[in-house]
Amino acid sequence: MQNSPEDDELIARVMQGDRDALAQLFSMHRDRLWRMVTFRMDPRLHGRVDADDVLQEAWLAAVQRFQLH
Repeated sequence: MQNSPEDDELIARVMQGDRDALAQLFSMHRDRLWRMVTFRMDPRLHGRVDADDVLQEAWLAAVQRFQLH
Protein backbone atom coordinates (compact mmCIF):
# COMPACT_ATOMS: atom_id res chain seq x y z
CA MET A 1 0.00 0.00 0.00
CA GLN A 2 1.37 3.36 -1.02
CA ASN A 3 1.16 6.42 1.21
CA SER A 4 -1.09 9.27 0.24
CA PRO A 5 0.52 12.68 -0.35
CA GLU A 6 -1.06 13.81 2.93
CA ASP A 7 0.54 10.86 4.75
CA ASP A 8 3.91 11.66 3.17
CA GLU A 9 3.67 15.26 4.35
CA LEU A 10 2.72 14.21 7.88
CA ILE A 11 5.53 11.64 7.99
CA ALA A 12 8.02 14.31 6.95
CA ARG A 13 6.74 16.57 9.72
CA VAL A 14 6.97 13.73 12.25
CA MET A 15 10.57 13.15 11.24
CA GLN A 16 11.21 16.82 12.04
CA GLY A 17 9.78 16.34 15.54
CA ASP A 18 6.21 17.55 15.03
CA ARG A 19 4.10 15.77 17.65
CA ASP A 20 0.87 17.21 16.25
CA ALA A 21 1.65 15.59 12.91
CA LEU A 22 2.16 12.25 14.65
CA ALA A 23 -1.15 12.65 16.46
CA GLN A 24 -2.91 13.52 13.22
CA LEU A 25 -1.35 10.58 11.38
CA PHE A 26 -2.24 8.19 14.18
CA SER A 27 -5.78 9.56 14.36
CA MET A 28 -6.29 9.22 10.61
CA HIS A 29 -5.32 5.56 10.70
CA ARG A 30 -6.63 4.58 14.14
CA ASP A 31 -9.71 2.70 12.95
CA ARG A 32 -7.72 0.64 10.48
CA LEU A 33 -5.03 -0.06 13.07
CA TRP A 34 -7.69 -1.12 15.58
CA ARG A 35 -9.19 -3.55 13.08
CA MET A 36 -5.76 -4.94 12.24
CA VAL A 37 -4.90 -5.49 15.90
CA THR A 38 -8.28 -7.08 16.61
CA PHE A 39 -8.00 -9.37 13.59
CA ARG A 40 -4.42 -10.46 14.25
CA MET A 41 -4.60 -10.84 18.02
CA ASP A 42 -4.66 -14.41 19.25
CA PRO A 43 -8.27 -15.16 20.29
CA ARG A 44 -7.01 -16.40 23.65
CA LEU A 45 -5.85 -12.85 24.43
CA HIS A 46 -9.12 -11.07 23.64
CA GLY A 47 -10.40 -11.49 27.19
CA ARG A 48 -7.22 -10.10 28.73
CA VAL A 49 -5.89 -7.59 26.23
CA ASP A 50 -7.93 -4.92 24.51
CA ALA A 51 -7.04 -3.57 21.07
CA ASP A 52 -7.31 -0.05 22.51
CA ASP A 53 -4.58 -0.91 25.01
CA VAL A 54 -2.35 -2.16 22.21
CA LEU A 55 -2.90 1.08 20.28
CA GLN A 56 -2.16 3.14 23.37
CA GLU A 57 1.12 1.29 23.84
CA ALA A 58 1.92 1.82 20.16
CA TRP A 59 1.24 5.55 20.54
CA LEU A 60 3.54 5.78 23.56
CA ALA A 61 6.26 3.85 21.75
CA ALA A 62 5.97 6.15 18.72
CA VAL A 63 6.23 9.26 20.88
CA GLN A 64 9.28 7.85 22.64
CA ARG A 65 10.90 6.72 19.41
CA PHE A 66 10.61 10.13 17.82
CA GLN A 67 11.39 11.86 21.12
CA LEU A 68 8.33 14.06 20.85
CA HIS A 69 7.86 14.80 24.52
